[in-house]
Amino acid sequence: MNIKTLNVSLLSFSIITALFPLNAMATKLTIEQRLELLENELSQNKQELKATQNELGVYKSRLSTLQKSITENKYKSASLAEISATSPVADNIKNENGEQNSFTAAHTINGSQQVAVIESKGDKTTIESVTLKDISKYIKDDIGFSYQGYFRSGWGTGNHGSPQTYAAGSLGRFGNEMSGWFDLTLNQRVYNQDGKTANAVVTYDGNVGEQYNDAWFGDSANENIMQFSDIYLTTRGFLPFAPEADFWVGKHKLPQYEIQMLDWKTLTTDVAAGVGIENWALGVGLFDMSLSRDDVDV
Repeated sequence: MNIKTLNVSLLSFSIITALFPLNAMATKLTIEQRLELLENELSQNKQELKATQNELGVYKSRLSTLQKSITENKYKSASLAEISATSPVADNIKNENGEQNSFTAAHTINGSQQVAVIESKGDKTTIESVTLKDISKYIKDDIGFSYQGYFRSGWGTGNHGSPQTYAAGSLGRFGNEMSGWFDLTLNQRVYNQDGKTANAVVTYDGNVGEQYNDAWFGDSANENIMQFSDIYLTTRGFLPFAPEADFWVGKHKLPQYEIQMLDWKTLTTDVAAGVGIENWALGVGLFDMSLSRDDVDV
């Protein structure tokens, strides 16, 4: 046997081995066994096809609901059934195809417009329709920052010289107090885990004179004053006996109640640093308590 004959024999053996595996040649299947194998494979294919059809049906149903919701929305010019030439969807297609540059006309967006949110977990896909307002609220809650407060400002004149405050504290204070008062609160969440939260709160208030341009804070010769009336840390979920209550520590006082128009307070306390609990559910009401201090120079 020469080398050429040996190469041909090895090549023939490789082809036969590839076409007919050794285990198949060693064990010949009967016709009944082959039919049984084919029936099992056909049954598995039918089950997989049925599962795929069910998933496709669920997807189509949710997509149909989403299409109906978008169609009923005020923003109908870019529905799935009919896309106008000037719609954002059409502009996006043109951008992807290079048919127009990136400088496109701005489109009006309102909070009631809806977008599709698709979530895939393994072989399960869910589609939900949310509005831009929902997304905005989620972002705001996720950042954890809030602002609230009050200020007043205006313009006035007088017959003789600068305008003067008249009968401060009486009815109609918003028209006779010639200054700009402010009372602003900044609240930033610093911890949020397992139902427990912690927020840093700062409130500053004061007065801004509206007569002169160069009135600086700290100058006793003018009306500009400012103080930090609150600077404290408040928590929720850390008290085992009152998980719904707010437990705080720092410079803070219990909520005060007043009539802004009259500048009249029914409940207020002058305090410095302290510790307290607010919104403690007891019986049918909420209970607030605090232990605070306000030193007096003698």
